[in-house]
Amino acid sequence: MDKGEFAIMEGWCPYFKQPLCGAYSKRPVDCRAYPVTIALKDGETGFFIDMNCPAVKKGLVDDEFVDGAIKLWTDSKPPRKWLEESAVHNMHGNAHYFIPISEYRKHRSGLAAGK
Repeated sequence: MDKGEFAIMEGWCPYFKQPLCGAYSKRPVDCRAYPVTIALKDGETGFFIDMNCPAVKKGLVDDEFVDGAIKLWTDSKPPRKWLEESAVHNMHGNAHYFIPISEYRKHRSGLAAGK
């Protein structure tokens, strides 16, 4: 698998070998950027984060990682067909865990301020 490839799959990743990734050095963009993803919503491209990710739940996904993941997605220029087939609303019934990055940043700011 080429590093520039995008994974399109249903169900669990075939490269995941408990507890590690079997294709780590060659994993696709969506795996390298996770839990940040890109998707079409109402015809527009947007960035989202998986709030069900254990690292997100522990507060380990900071703005530096998010910014790097967004740059990775932007630089990789995923094809429209991939975006259409991999949109958040098709993420195995888990779309409710994905929120826009702007909401995540507000959520993190609130946690840091003790709100």
